[in-house]
This record gives sequence, C-alpha cells and structure tokens, in this order.
Amino acid sequence: MAGMTKTLRCALVLCLLTPRSPGAAQGTAYHTDSRADLHSVVFVSAQVGLAVGADGTILRTTTGGQHWAAVNSTTTVTLHKVTQAPGGALYAVGDFGLILQSRDQGLSWRQLVSGAKQQLQGVHFPSASTGYAVGAYGTMLRTTNHGRSWQRLPSGGERTFSAVQFPTRRVGYLVLAGSAQYLKTRNAGRTWTEGRLPADLQAHLSGPLLFRDAKRGLLLGGSRPRGSEHPDGLDHGSAAVYRTRDGGRTWAQQHVPGNVSMAVCFGSCSTGYLLVKQYVGSLRPGYTSRNASATESTIVQREMLVLRTVDAGATWHLQGRLVPPQLPYCFDVACPTPASCVLVGEKGQTYAYP
Repeated sequence: MAGMTKTLRCALVLCLLTPRSPGAAQGTAYHTDSRADLHSVVFVSAQVGLAVGADGTILRTTTGGQHWAAVNSTTTVTLHKVTQAPGGALYAVGDFGLILQSRDQGLSWRQLVSGAKQQLQGVHFPSASTGYAVGAYGTMLRTTNHGRSWQRLPSGGERTFSAVQFPTRRVGYLVLAGSAQYLKTRNAGRTWTEGRLPADLQAHLSGPLLFRDAKRGLLLGGSRPRGSEHPDGLDHGSAAVYRTRDGGRTWAQQHVPGNVSMAVCFGSCSTGYLLVKQYVGSLRPGYTSRNASATESTIVQREMLVLRTVDAGATWHLQGRLVPPQLPYCFDVACPTPASCVLVGEKGQTYAYP
C-alpha cells in the first residue's frame, strides 16, 4: 500500500440494482482500480468516507462514494472494521491484533500498540477517549486514553466476538457470530452477562448490531430450522432482524426477504438501509430431486438485496436487487446522508444507492 497515492478512477459505471417495487430507484456501481476485498465502510460527512479491507487497503472518498483514492495505511495486514470516535478520530482493526488510528479524516494513519496477536473483527468508541476492540479467541481490549494503550479484559472463554457496541459509556453489547448468543455489560466491560435469543426463534446471528440507546437495539442474522443448511455450507434459512426495546430482556423477530441479513445503517432516526444475502437455487439439466444429491444437482446463485425503512425499522421494503454476473459479494453498508447508502464488497467495488 505504501506510495499508493493516485486517485482511483471510476472505470465503469453500471446500474445493477433491479427495482422490485414501483418507483424504486436504481443504484450505481463504481469499479475502481483496486481489486482488494473491502470489508467495512464509514462516512464522517456526506462527502467524506473511508473503506478498509484486504492487504491493508484503505480507500477514501470526498465525493460521497463516486470517486475513491488509495491512502497509505502503513501495513499490508487485512483490515476488518473501521469506525469513527465521537471526537472525530478514526480507528481500524484487523489481523494479528492490528489497530490503526487517523486524526485527519483518513488522510494518514499510524499503528497503535494493542498487545494482542489475535484477529480483531470489531471496534467501537462510546467516547473520544474510551474504546473497545474484540475478535478471535475471546479477545476483548479496552483503551481509556485515545488508543495510546490497551488493556485486555476478561471474556470468560475463547469464543470469537464479531462485533461490539456501547450505546452508553457503561452499557455495551457483544455478538457471537454464528450463534444465538450475545454478551452484555453494565459496568464498562469489567463483567459480562450472557444473553441468548429465544430458542423458538431458531436464530443465528451474522455479526452486526446497532443500538440506539441502552435499551433499544437490533441484531442481524436469520432463522435456520434444522435441515435448512445447504450441503455446500450455504444457509437456506430466512433472513431476520431481531429487535429489543428493553435491553435484551425480550426480543421480537422480524422476517425480511432473503436468507441472512448482513449489515445495516441509519442516516436519520427513521430512515435506514439493510443489506441482505439471498441464495437462489435451481436443478441442473437432466437431474431431478430424487436422482442426485443437492450438492451435485443444484446451481446456486448468490444475490444481494437492499431494503429500506422510513419508520425506524418497524417495516422494511425491498428497493432493489444486485444480481450476478456483475455483482461481487457485499460486506458492509453506510449512510452518508439520510436518503442514501454506500455498499462495499469484493474486488474493490463500491455501490451508491439510490
């Protein structure tokens, strides 16, 4: 990444979102010169945003996602998550315990000493000085001095934490991806209690979470009845959003189109976008459901759905569908304005919608 300072040109612009409802706007895909997978995106203003990903890739836009420039990340280590602290500083985390910090809206980055060697997947700062980073093998880190030093917190096991958020300085939540479990703290991470979505929901969490305050929040994932998993490891369950209004004491399951809800962003209190993964299968010519296994006979096509809410997530409406062969996989979504979102995914591609 060192020395990569040239502006990445938009080599091709295509309308890839096929509307499924009357009046739905189309989205635009911007193919950049970067071929690295982009795992996370954040916007610090309506125009300025950062996307991070494989091999230490960091891209920066000053046009709301239409044009991107590569910046020097000082590393070739893969990055998994980027976030902005309330004071304006940016933090990115990745493999081998890597934590990066930027204090100039992503123009330059420096490495912080985390003391960890494990992969870090989530990071969140409830205040300008205090932040948390979580990841593999029960890794849970906290800083109280703007990232200058990090303290390892007891996690009670070696499970992988995929996401962390503190809606207040003392109350925080962790997600254990691939399960129906989450952890909650009421004392700034000193101790944690385990929570679980009700068994009758048959839930599995994909990782992301979004809490508006200590009591109201969303978890993303899907319901997966026994026998619904495809032999190739593909999830053929039903996408869902899990909502709580009482700090996790009770949860309501909200089914949405697709198989697994993957990422969510809100540009205002009421308007937000949801990214959902969907698998569509069909039998190969010459096969029937009785004469071959599903692995041999099924052609699986992966699609990404974009849903929109205008009532704070009470209802979600299908706005568009990103379909192959043009579409790589999408990992994250961010809202630069209340009325727009930007998606990032495989092979350095970004999508602006609408």
